[in-house]
Amino acid sequence: TDVVRRWQPSDPFSPNGYVLAFETLAKLGDSVTENYKVIRKFQPFSLLQRKMSFNLYATKKVNAKYCHDDGVTLLRACVIELPENENLDDVTIVFTLTFGAVEIIATAVNQNTGEKTFEGDDLDSESVFAEDL
Repeated sequence: TDVVRRWQPSDPFSPNGYVLAFETLAKLGDSVTENYKVIRKFQPFSLLQRKMSFNLYATKKVNAKYCHDDGVTLLRACVIELPENENLDDVTIVFTLTFGAVEIIATAVNQNTGEKTFEGDDLDSESVFAEDL
């Protein structure tokens, strides 16, 4: 998935001081059991942020650093609305990938309210790990 983080000296120049980086959630060839979950917690980077995206990418590269790297392909895009808050600590979104027998289900839940903000269509694991990526 993509993750917004502060710019680091090894990153390409960024005029706003933030970089959209690639974060690996699962690797081709890793053995997982049915109902295995990958869980990540995300917070907005600004109190003014009203939406959060969860874009799922696939690549065969073992060292992808950025979502725009060659060989990195967007699989699904999802945008969720964020509640208005006066404190960044009040908004934590728990993003989960659940691996089934032949599908992967993505969900996003507001940790503080329990509200399910997104439940994605099943991702066909064969298309996620397709040979032509």
